[in-house]
Amino acid sequence: MQSILFMMSPNPSRMLVFSSIGNSNNNVVIERQSGAAFDQQRFFVITPDEVMAREVAEALLRAGVQNRDQVFIEPVSADVARLGLGSGADDLMILVRYALSEDEEAGNRWRQQLQLAVLRVRDANTARRVEPYPKPAYDERTARSELGLEADVKDLVDSVKQYWGQPAAKDRPFESLLLTVDLIGQHCLERPMNCLGDTQDADYQISPAENLDSGEVLAVVGTLGTATGNATYTSLAPNRIPIMVGVTNVSGLGLEGSASAFSKTVGNTDKLYVYYFARDCGNLPNCREITEEMVPRGEDIKIVQRNYVAPGGTRAADPKQVVNPTLIVFDGAKRPLGQ
Repeated sequence: MQSILFMMSPNPSRMLVFSSIGNSNNNVVIERQSGAAFDQQRFFVITPDEVMAREVAEALLRAGVQNRDQVFIEPVSADVARLGLGSGADDLMILVRYALSEDEEAGNRWRQQLQLAVLRVRDANTARRVEPYPKPAYDERTARSELGLEADVKDLVDSVKQYWGQPAAKDRPFESLLLTVDLIGQHCLERPMNCLGDTQDADYQISPAENLDSGEVLAVVGTLGTATGNATYTSLAPNRIPIMVGVTNVSGLGLEGSASAFSKTVGNTDKLYVYYFARDCGNLPNCREITEEMVPRGEDIKIVQRNYVAPGGTRAADPKQVVNPTLIVFDGAKRPLGQ
């Protein structure tokens, strides 16, 4: 991971950090303030100056915005980012993350023709007093503790190995990027370090690097955040290493029920999952193929689990209360009968 986290910019005079500077305005935040997040017009003011935020909000109201609750402020603090227009200033961007639309056709139309407009506003009165924002404090993360499921996850790992007839198969845990790498934007900026587009809306776990070129089958065994109450959306995504590019994605919908076949020997399988990745899945259920076009021979993959926004809160679950998945490496030439 070192080459990724401390990757050099193509311009040697710049540093590549890609780090958050504060909390995001996600759908939960928008709903709580304005009553609805989708199929609505909403307005976002990104500024380092509280005076400018108030003036732009008032201008929006004069232009016809119905009420102040539809306007969201994105504060930019000089304590976090280097402000300005010159070469010494930071480059800033804002991202919209979007997944799992209820109406796929409507979602595709929205992505193809985004209903977004960006206006840059500058105050002609350069002599007026500025009210800078302080460094934003990240929102607290909470969770429904999964620690009581640790024994069930271990039992499921053992049961999957027995099913494959490979009880000595290598297994290793995923690591929490928030706890082991400290993947929090403001902390990355202090180092400096590339924070890989972090957001407080997600909890990230990453597997060890493994290869599929000798017919290996990789099994991921873990708790399903959408079932434990710690995620509204779960993503399980193999990434091509060393360039750290996602090649496919399995959502929580694809993981549901995948551990049910082991319910006779394992408890709480409705809150667990088993999913496989291989060059050739054959008849193996709950499996996603990783072709050589996705990941060329000779390259490894790391699998990243992301749990987004714990229900009832505005941010992702506290990683100290979440059980990390386990990666098992099976010999694909010795598959269970019929698989």
